[in-house]
Order: sequence, then C-alpha cells, then structure tokens
Amino acid sequence: MQEWIKNKWKIILAFGIIGLIVIPVLINVVFKIDFEIEFLRAEWDAGDALSFYGVLLAAFLAVYGVYLSIDYSNRNYRDDLRNQVLPFFAVNSLKTKASNNWLNSIMDNEETPKKIETQGYREYKITDYNFALEDGKIVIYNGLTNAQQKVLDNAGFKWIKNGGVMMCVASDHICQPLEIENVGNGAAISFRIGFNRKDTPEKDRKYAYAIPIKVGEKIMVHIFSEDCGKNSPNLGDYVLDMHYKDIYGNEYSQQHDINLDYSDEHSSPVISILYEEKQVLDNK
Repeated sequence: MQEWIKNKWKIILAFGIIGLIVIPVLINVVFKIDFEIEFLRAEWDAGDALSFYGVLLAAFLAVYGVYLSIDYSNRNYRDDLRNQVLPFFAVNSLKTKASNNWLNSIMDNEETPKKIETQGYREYKITDYNFALEDGKIVIYNGLTNAQQKVLDNAGFKWIKNGGVMMCVASDHICQPLEIENVGNGAAISFRIGFNRKDTPEKDRKYAYAIPIKVGEKIMVHIFSEDCGKNSPNLGDYVLDMHYKDIYGNEYSQQHDINLDYSDEHSSPVISILYEEKQVLDNK
C-alpha cells in the first residue's frame, strides 16, 4: 500500500484538491448566481447541495477503500504464493590449485575438448559452463580444450617453440571458477546464463541454452583466458547475468559485474567480481 501511494501521490493529491476544495467552491458560487431562466433556478440552498455532495463523496471513498483493500489482499496473496516457489541463486568464488609438476608435463596443443573417460554412448546433464576469452571474443565451451586444461594443470605455464627450442613460459592467464547454487524456495525453470561485455545491448547478448535447476542444485561456471596481458583485448568490464522463471511463469534476473584488469604492481591480470545478490522481477 505504501508503495502504491508513493507511486500515485500526484494523482491522489489532484483528486483531493478537486474533491475537497474545487467542487465545494463551485457549488457555493453557482448558488450565488441568479438565473433568469426558471428551470435553472435552484430550489435547494447551498447547504443542501453540499450535504448531498458530501454523502456522494463519502460513498465513493468507502467503495474505493473497499476496492483498494481487496486489491491489496489479492496482491499479498499472489506475493505469498510467488515467494513460496521463489528461486534465488547464490554465487560463490572458488580457489584453484595446480597439482601437476609442470617440468615433467608433456606438451599437448590439440584444440579439442578434453577427452571424456567414459567410452560409447551416454546421456548426461550439462552442469558445467566455460566462458573462454579469445582475442576479445567470448566462446562458450562445455569443457576446456586440452591445451587450456594443460595451462591450468601446470599452474599457468605452457610450452612454446622458439627457434627450434622448446621453452616453458608463464602465461598471463585468468581462471575464475564460480559455484552457483539455487538457495531459493522453488525450482528455476528455463534457467539461462550468459557472460557478455557490459556495453553489449541486451538484445545482442548471448546465453547458454536453458535448463531447469532444482532447489539445492549447483552448476559450475569457469571464466578462462590464456591471454590477459597488459594490452590484451580480453581486458575490460563484463557482466554475468542469469534469467529464469518460477513454476508460475514469473520471470527473474540476477546480474553480477565482473572486471578484468592488469596490475602493474603485481605484473599479472586480476579479476574482481561484484557479489551483490540482487534479484529483479522482470514481468511486473
């Protein structure tokens, strides 16, 4: 109710001035006019007219008050139902650690997704999204390539060929794993997640295909880049946004700003994430 009054205060004020001031003054003025036409001459006095108007105004306000009360109750009922099935996603940042001995690793530059151990046909649900930054573009993988996985396994080091000699060098890489969990009261239907540059218009943003996520279910998101050097086109402002529905079809969105920058002090790229958990109801 307070929100409704806050949004409609100008209209309420205008009707109040007209109903309580303008119309009574007009009634008083009209009854002071001596019309020559018999039909227009008032048989009431101004007091009777004002009393009649007061009764009509009170009746109107009473009916409108009942309407507002019923509408407010219905809104609360709908909000209660919605809150009972409201999904909500918490984003947690995970730390990483490489366990391989990179000096003994074998170079593998195949740009193919990492091998799946299970042989033959099988079905599985995608719960792992990898957003890779390559030459200023964003590529969505179901899994990292062998070469990208090697960079992580070797703590950011990779083998390159220089003049016929193999050299192991450090890369200005970024790897940020995020665990996203539905901590709300209901399942999220048609959950879509996207990682785009912040200045990309909403209509041009790209998202992974939609999946349902039950209460307590988690998905993993990896933001990865092998090249985040000082002048890399992969640096900049990004946004990780999620869109989903509850079982009643209400649409929601959550956004998290992400910045990729290069630190001259540490001579390495840095990633910062705004973890403000703010949910927006899109179809009000």
